[in-house]
Order: sequence, then structure tokens, then C-alpha cells
Amino acid sequence: MKIEPFGVEIWMNEWETRCTYNLAETCVESLTIAGLLQLTGRNSDDLSEVLGMKMTYGAIRGSDRLRDAICGLYDRQTRENVIVTHGTIGANMLVHKTLVERGDKVVAVVPTYQQHYSIPASIGAEVTQIHLRAENAYLPDLDELRAAAVPGTKLIAINNPNNPTGAVMDRDFLLEIVEIARSAGAWLLCDEVYRGTGQKGSGMTARGGRGSL
Repeated sequence: MKIEPFGVEIWMNEWETRCTYNLAETCVESLTIAGLLQLTGRNSDDLSEVLGMKMTYGAIRGSDRLRDAICGLYDRQTRENVIVTHGTIGANMLVHKTLVERGDKVVAVVPTYQQHYSIPASIGAEVTQIHLRAENAYLPDLDELRAAAVPGTKLIAINNPNNPTGAVMDRDFLLEIVEIARSAGAWLLCDEVYRGTGQKGSGMTARGGRGSL
């Protein structure tokens, strides 16, 4: 197995802790513990509640309480279908390594996180990239996607809201992609790590399994 170097991560590792003004960062400024307590309506006295907690591994799949809270983001979901990972990058890797095998066809909409095309390629999958264009408001060309997602395609990987363009596919647009996935018999991986940021309304989009929301 050979995975192409992740150029953005290599660049970030070199420079992000050494610069005065970071214009490449995609995260909000980190909270302090004091800020987190204020945000939750608590104060420093409440810290005593955690002093007796043991720092164990915890539940491997994530606590029932946390998984139930995640289910609350969806119209129809149960905790049995939720696994908590160390960041979206870990979740994406698990999906690719679980579903994709050598010789499979994978379609990735780019630009996106490099793992969505480099990891399948490292497994030996045939990866087709669909490039976003300014004239389409940085939304995927559905005809191009439909042509690439031939019957037997194993996985279609999209990123919504898109990083780095910020383009957002609304529900109707996503449903069209679901139909494309369903017609090809493909799984649909929708990376929504920035869901709810800078969007009108709830900012909530839907994530689905094999050809369905």
C-alpha cells in the first residue's frame, strides 16, 4: 500500500504553529476551560464534579448518552447506527477501509479532503474525480457525476459544505445525488464536518447509507 503524501497537512505541520497570522486555518479559535464553563452556564465551582472521574478508555463505540445526542441531529436514527471517532478524518478512513476493495470504482468530488481519493487509490480502487467549477457555483455537475457513477460503482464521496469553496448542496440537490448513487448501486459518503457553519436556517443536511438518505 502506498498513500500519496497529504500536501496540505505537511504544509500545515511545518507552518501553522510558527506564523503570526494564520490565513489558512479552517477552525474557529479554541475555547478555554473558563470559556466553556461560561458557555454552558456554569462556573469554576462545577469543576469539582469531574475531579472524581476516572480517565478510562470509556465505551469503545462512544457512550450511549453521546450517541443518543448525535441521533438527535437526524430525523430517523438510532444509536446502533452511530459510532464515535476521533474526528471526521478517522470516520472517513474507517468508511473507505471498510467498503472499498482493490478493483472497485470510486467517484470523488474535488476539491475535497485528500483522503477521499488517496485512500481508495492506495487500496487499489479505480478513482474518478469530478472537479467543481466556478461557473456551476462550485456544485457538482450532476450529468458528469451520473456519467462517472457507472453501475457497480462502490462509493461516491462528496463534501458538504465543501472545503475549501464553502459551496452548500441543499436537500433537493442531495436527493438528486442519492438517486444517482441508488441507480449505480453505490454507497454515498457525505463528509459534513462543517455542517451548520455560516448557513441560513438550521444548516442541517442529511447523511445516508447505500443509495439513501
